[in-house]
Amino acid sequence: MTAWYDSPCNNFINSKTDSVVGQLARSAAREGWGTTPEQEQEWTKSVDILKSTLSEKKEGRSEILQSALADPRLHEFQSIILEYDFRRRGLRMDCVLLAPGIIVILEFKRHEPTLADRDQAMSYAINLCEFHEVTQKGIHKGDAIIAPIVVSTRTKVTSDNNVSFQSKPWDAIFSMALMSDAETLADTLASVLSFRRGTHPISCNEWVSSKFKPSSSIIDAAVSLYGQHSVSAIEEHALPTKIIKECVKELESIVREVREKKEKRVIFISGAPGAGKTLVGLQLLFGTEKSVFVTGNAPLVDVLQLALKNSYREKNAANQLNIPSGYKKEQISRVINLATFNIEKAHRFLKDRSTLSTPTDETLVIFDEAQRTYLKGRSVVSERLERDEAELILEALEKQNPGKGLVIICLLGHNQAINTGESGVISWFKAVNKAKGWSYQIDEKTLSLNGLFDDISSRQMWSNHSKRKSLEKGHLDHSLRFWKNRDVEIWASAVVHGDSDKAMEVATSLGQEGIRIYLTRELKTAKNWVNGLRVGEERLGMIASSQARRLIAEGIHILPQSDSKIGHWMLAPSGDIRSSNTLDVAQNQFQIQGLELDYALVCWDADFRRAKTGWEAYNISGTKWQKQSKKEEQAYRENSYRVLLTRARKGMVIYIPNGDESQIDETRNPSFYDGIFEFLVTCGCVVIN
Repeated sequence: MTAWYDSPCNNFINSKTDSVVGQLARSAAREGWGTTPEQEQEWTKSVDILKSTLSEKKEGRSEILQSALADPRLHEFQSIILEYDFRRRGLRMDCVLLAPGIIVILEFKRHEPTLADRDQAMSYAINLCEFHEVTQKGIHKGDAIIAPIVVSTRTKVTSDNNVSFQSKPWDAIFSMALMSDAETLADTLASVLSFRRGTHPISCNEWVSSKFKPSSSIIDAAVSLYGQHSVSAIEEHALPTKIIKECVKELESIVREVREKKEKRVIFISGAPGAGKTLVGLQLLFGTEKSVFVTGNAPLVDVLQLALKNSYREKNAANQLNIPSGYKKEQISRVINLATFNIEKAHRFLKDRSTLSTPTDETLVIFDEAQRTYLKGRSVVSERLERDEAELILEALEKQNPGKGLVIICLLGHNQAINTGESGVISWFKAVNKAKGWSYQIDEKTLSLNGLFDDISSRQMWSNHSKRKSLEKGHLDHSLRFWKNRDVEIWASAVVHGDSDKAMEVATSLGQEGIRIYLTRELKTAKNWVNGLRVGEERLGMIASSQARRLIAEGIHILPQSDSKIGHWMLAPSGDIRSSNTLDVAQNQFQIQGLELDYALVCWDADFRRAKTGWEAYNISGTKWQKQSKKEEQAYRENSYRVLLTRARKGMVIYIPNGDESQIDETRNPSFYDGIFEFLVTCGCVVIN
């Protein structure tokens, strides 16, 4: 973990306010956070309140006494920590004060504290109890309590602040955050000291650099949650369990061996879209200790977390909440929020482990969509990478766990690079090759995948490399996004590569099994088609390219990544206006990658259109389409549409607009769309009107 400022309280009191605020601003800049004048004003106000509170009545004392906290009630507060960044939980605490036997969390607000503000401070306290090793040790010894306090910087607060404690396992935490203001903070701090159960000193250095350590009870809760959830977006399909079980069994055996021998290994698992790679990762996550699931697919994290929360209900007539052992019924909502601790977003993962000041004990890291790590020079979480991200990840993980057996499992979705600067699997091979003591395991089927390497010689080099070890069950080749077939992905690949003959051949084969891909020029027809097929809790949705900017003229709004609400879109039931089933809004390829629908309505715009020489990619610039001539831009657009065309499990309809037949709107010239439609007909799509 890290803090933007920490100091003995006496040093803090004797420092100029401008100096403290300046250090906070510099720390923020190092972390890639911009600060505003308003933020610095709030810091100044908060620092002044703290300094006046902690140094109360010291005027006129000797120089020696001025170096300490002179207020007899507050002299035991030894350390102050500002802007404590609890990274693995995505939390930043305004202020922490440490005294023997007590940890005080101060959350500053401009307004009179609300119930939501008090809940926020309580959440900080509970997260420390569940995940902060030094805090846990103090609590378990009976030497520490946690006192959350919300402080209004601009208004007076009236509160009786009656103190009681939570029930187990949070019985070291106040039952409700206290409220205070600038005038009453000293009294409030003095009062909380009287509730201590011990006076064991708490080292500021040890506290700030504490390991992230989930409690055993929250681990049990997470396993309980996962055992009951039904994440339809990733799990509800008919894949024979044998394939995944065999893969998981082999991986579990390798993880045990590597840990016992204290080796370092990167293992690659590949598979067609919908083959169950994510399920493999999740089974390992919840079945293996000291593991973390990391994904380059941020929307998947949102969907998983919401699905876990939604599914945590006992299926019985009374519909009562099923409480994991050790928690009370009134704690359940917080437990649900806490229990997704070991699912993390990829680019945040590296930042959290880039220095030895943030130790973790995870020796198994499962990277979903591992091909989406970034190249040297790309800005990640507001910092430019000095080397390829894969190389930095190996280095950071090794620093965090010196001398331990380490395993990184890379789950690969090939031919799905859709972001500028994504490195592909090759960067992992290069990283292992450069790193001392690392080896890698990969299946021959994975090595043979199209698009994995630039040429045959490159494939042969990594296949025969001295650091390579073989893998038997490393490729899941049975996709189940559609009933009983794995050929839709092959069809989609042929389409985006402009191979209409191959696409027609695959479509014909699919048709013989009763599987067809439909095409229409009418949005109403497309919506009626998917709506007519959905049964029960099946999921349908409308999807489109992020560059399909002119679909807005057809009444299709593509949600931006900043406001996708992907969790509710994927999981909310019919009748909920946030649900994908309403077909009100479309998600783009970034949001839907790695997720799946039962029935997909794919909306195709002129950003990817046919020319005499093949497909061409365009972006809207001002009032006109601008052709993207770079090879990588063309590849990103191909992969974007490949993602869109492989999201459905059971059926898909493609909607091609007619364009503006009056030709007033030049960006919607009918010829753009006619060429796409005519080509897809030659690819075997069945036209419906």
